[in-house]
Amino acid sequence: MADAINNVENLKFTIFILAIIVLLPFFLILQFIHPKITVEIDSSSISSTVKNMPTKTLSLSSVYKITLNVSKINKLDIYDSTNTLVMSFEPHNKIIVLQEIIEELKRYKEFSKSTKIEKFFGSPVEKITYIETTKL
Repeated sequence: MADAINNVENLKFTIFILAIIVLLPFFLILQFIHPKITVEIDSSSISSTVKNMPTKTLSLSSVYKITLNVSKINKLDIYDSTNTLVMSFEPHNKIIVLQEIIEELKRYKEFSKSTKIEKFFGSPVEKITYIETTKL
């Protein structure tokens, strides 16, 4: 009986060590693929900083259109007046962050909102487009 208990404990320990060996590289790769992004918005610009990369800064006066969930689910795209993509954010699982960025941008500029609902794998997805009202 004692041998059976020892075998079970050894098996648990072996599974634990194997799980660490397998899962640790997985989490490290995820950190590399999805680095931390810092976004700062003030009355004149929006800045985006990704760890170990130069800061991207965009003047708020050049922001013409903002789209959410249009090109891809949980992706925020920012376009200039020539409809050129100038900045995008994709936090994958935190849509609240994208909504906070939109609300902050709306504090400094006026946008009109248009919404379209489409089905994605049977679930309704709201595709939102904000266009600067002064350029309509």
